Amino acid sequence: MKIIAVERRSDEQTSRLHEAVATDAQPAPDCLQSSLLADSAVVRTGTPLFLPDFASTWMLEIVPAVVIDRLGKWIEPRFSSRYYSEALLAARLLPPEGCPEGGFAMSFDGAFAPGPHLPFPESGDFAICVDGKDEFSLSSDVLCIDDTVALVSRFMMLKTGDIIIPCRTPLRMSVAPGMRIHATLNGADALDLKIR
Repeated sequence: MKIIAVERRSDEQTSRLHEAVATDAQPAPDCLQSSLLADSAVVRTGTPLFLPDFASTWMLEIVPAVVIDRLGKWIEPRFSSRYYSEALLAARLLPPEGCPEGGFAMSFDGAFAPGPHLPFPESGDFAICVDGKDEFSLSSDVLCIDDTVALVSRFMMLKTGDIIIPCRTPLRMSVAPGMRIHATLNGADALDLKIR
């Protein structure tokens, strides 16, 4: 299983992504800034998220993701939706201030806590609510999941169980031991996380 986190922010323009996927040539890697998270970064569902001790403060970001459910390489964007049928919300621990984002700084053990797999929304839109108050909506135009899946598949073989995070979100919060985070995706329970 691979976890590919695209580091594009949800408010960034998607024109470069569309241009890269529209060409038949191999795109430059910098058109899809991403991090590859190690499998040891994954916190099992139902297991508390333990804050690493190499920093005193941590931020948590709630992000959407899709789960690949069939083998694919060099997928055409118009066929991308055939390669996923489930979505999830996940919590990513972010490095503390002064630590560069990306690379190993985003892939330490316990850095990624996925929620349960849910059916992919028919509309393609994601409405996320955290702790009943922080609400955030991502339209299918902002997520660009089909283009993202197609572009990732040009760099590596996608396999069943791979997870792709199509963008970052502003749903960030400071976390400390003892906290509990609950989030919904389009009204369905999508994340229930204890912080230790």
